[in-house]
Parts: sequence; structure tokens; C-alpha cells
Amino acid sequence: MSISPIPLYYTFGNHMHWVDMEWLWGYFVLPSSVRDMLHFCNETGAKGNENFDGIGYEKLAVEAPEALAELRSAVQAGQVEVVGASYGQPYGLFHHGESNIRQRIYGVRTVIRLLGVRPRSFWEEEFDFFPQLPQMLAGAGFRYASLFFQWTWHTPHMPLEELPAIWWEGQDGSKILAAPRNALNLHQWPEDFAGLLEQPLVHEMPTPGVTLTAWYRETSEGGRGLDQYAGTGIEHPMVLRLVEFAGFATTARIRVPGEVAVIFQTNLMGEIERQIEVQSSQDSMSSALRWSEFSISLEAYQITTLYIDLVLARKVPRDLDSYR
Repeated sequence: MSISPIPLYYTFGNHMHWVDMEWLWGYFVLPSSVRDMLHFCNETGAKGNENFDGIGYEKLAVEAPEALAELRSAVQAGQVEVVGASYGQPYGLFHHGESNIRQRIYGVRTVIRLLGVRPRSFWEEEFDFFPQLPQMLAGAGFRYASLFFQWTWHTPHMPLEELPAIWWEGQDGSKILAAPRNALNLHQWPEDFAGLLEQPLVHEMPTPGVTLTAWYRETSEGGRGLDQYAGTGIEHPMVLRLVEFAGFATTARIRVPGEVAVIFQTNLMGEIERQIEVQSSQDSMSSALRWSEFSISLEAYQITTLYIDLVLARKVPRDLDSYR
């Protein structure tokens, strides 16, 4: 028996702004953000969302027109969608009504003028949520929304929902189809992946015979003193644990996104038992997205531990102070 992979699809939002970020770090901030995103899309085949402030697009037009042209091409090709599109990314609940209306008008006009598309989906990093907002968004031409706002140092939380989509209704009865916040949403930090696959929403999916009980990143220092520690040389290995609970021998087929440098099957302590052969695979939704695939045989009630050097999960330094 083999376990059929259960698709769990993600999109992403690339958030940046001229207000304060360019003031702090310099003119490279916005064009670098555009090119980093496009590089990621080109390498993985992923499609994502761009969330700049409207004035940021205007600054790009003046300060980095080549980057704006690259973004415009990606938007026109359907590789990237502009979302949010407010002019200054306000915390709308703290703004006057007319200020909020003009934020939507000027932002949408800027996107139409500079990128040649009309934004249809509202998704902001800042907590922009108040009773009249669906009415304003609908008036500006928005049809869809995401109610998952990225956590920052001062962001309130939306309630968790189990439904995949809800109607967000404004005070006047205006409705916008919205993706609510749920337990599988991710913020910007790689550490958010730790424990994600242990969420009830994942465990409720049909996985006959085998369950994934752990998926986290470990530091190589954790295996100091162990013989044949699998994390040696990997620095931040991903640890995956499988358990056969139905009482029969089986083979599980596992797919992970991106390139895998090496996989070791280990004992519970993380000491190498054997190296696992990995094959490249493709995602059914995108022929450009590279995946890695491998199979594991399990005996009845076996607990299996895998150490994976997953390239997309490698820790990336965020030394912003070096740009001061």
C-alpha cells in the first residue's frame, strides 16, 4: 500500500513599502524586493502576490523604471497579482472615513496607470479592517479579499475559521468573497513551518496507515557527541517523523517542494542508518515547479525518522543593519 500525496497549496504575498523602509535602508529596497520575488517565481514556478503601497510604485517609476518594467511584465503574464493597492498602507481603523476612501481611490488609480491592471483582491500586511471597508473596496472594484494579516509587533488577531471561504459583509450589506484566517496560514519567518503539519486541519486529512507526527528544523549543534549524526554538515536539517499506526507493513511516498540535497533515515537520536534515494518530481498545478520525491518502507507500528537537507528551508541571514 502506498500513501497518495495530499495537495496543500500555498500562495505568498511579497510585502514592501516606500514609507519608512526606503527612508531607513535606501533606494535599493523596492527594486530588490521586486527582483527577489521574480527570481523566486522563475526558479520554482510559483505564482504570488505583490503588496506595495501606491506611492511605492510611483517611486519605482522614477527611481528604478527597469524594475517597474520587470514587474509590469510579470503582472501582465499572470505570474504576479497586485493585491491590497492602497496608496499608503494605512491602519484603516485609525483613519477618518474620507481618508480611507482616498487611500483606495489613489492606490487603485496608481496601479492602473503604472502596471496596466485593475486590482481585484484585497490583501494587506497591515491590519486594515473596519465595518465600512467592504463597502469601500466594492466601490473601488475589489471582488475578493484575504483576512489573514501578517503578525507584527502591534497587530490584533482575526478569529480562526475552519471554512475555506466566507462572505465578508460591510455595514451597508456589501459583500466580498474572502479567505479567512486559519490554522495553516504562515507568516514570514522560516520557523513558522515548525509544527505546522501537526495542526488538526492536516491530521483530519485522509492518510491511511501512516501519519506525519513531526516536521521541524534542528540545529546541527543538537547532535554534538553523537556517532554518525545525520545533521553534520547540514547546519539546519529538517526532521521528519512518520508513524505506521494501522498495524501492517506499507510504503509511504513523500513529496517535498524544491531541491533536496540529501536525506538520511536515522534512529530516534538522529544517527544515520542509511541514505535515501531522492528523485525529482513535478507539481500537477505547475509544470515549472520542482519537487523532490522519495519512498519509505515501514513495518507495522514502526516509527521512522528522516533528516532532510531541504534547500528551500535553509536559514537565510536577515542582517538588515549591514545596509545602513
